[in-house]
Amino acid sequence: MSLPAQNAQPPLTESAFYMLRCLVAVATADNVIEQQELVFLRALLAHFKRHLHDSEQRVGVTLTERVPLVLNGAGLRTRFMLEVYVVGLYVRTRTTRTTRTTRADAVLDAREPRRVRLVMKRAVDAQTIWDNFNEGIRTNASGAELSALEPRLVEVERAFRAIGAVAKGDEVDIDLAADGTGVIRYRGEEQGVISSAELSRALLKIWLGAKPVQDDLKRALLGG
Repeated sequence: MSLPAQNAQPPLTESAFYMLRCLVAVATADNVIEQQELVFLRALLAHFKRHLHDSEQRVGVTLTERVPLVLNGAGLRTRFMLEVYVVGLYVRTRTTRTTRTTRADAVLDAREPRRVRLVMKRAVDAQTIWDNFNEGIRTNASGAELSALEPRLVEVERAFRAIGAVAKGDEVDIDLAADGTGVIRYRGEEQGVISSAELSRALLKIWLGAKPVQDDLKRALLGG
């Protein structure tokens, strides 16, 4: 069994990641690792690290401890019976975890990388997306929280103004680092920054707050 050459590394997809996990499980199933298996596993780990490094370079964010993110849940956002976008919640993977993160506070309070990805189901003006985001943020924040957030909300609105408009199939990513800062990307290109953990939390509450934008969407994102 051989690995791809170092100078020919296709992107590591989510399905490929789980395939690699299966290969490791098979190699260690009998609780005895032969020398040949050990050599293979070491090569596999080195190959995986190269992929992860390349991915970090592409998105411009180094994930804490170089740990990949996995899809925790996804759902469809609708408005007035129209399909608007599919949203996916990505969280840090754990080798000891066998179930998804099912508690909203575990995601909101996590000191680890997270990602929200929107895949558009229709063409929408980016300002309209922000207006709906802004409504979700305000619905889930107290007066004091809003007063503190106001200057930072301008940053996010500016990012969406820079996007202009989105087409069906376009992707918008909200990438959050372990310290709560992050970036907003459109089609993989950075459009703006998220400068505080409080702002990250406010954005996540759009879907995971006490008054989510859509109840069944919150359940879907939390593996419901």
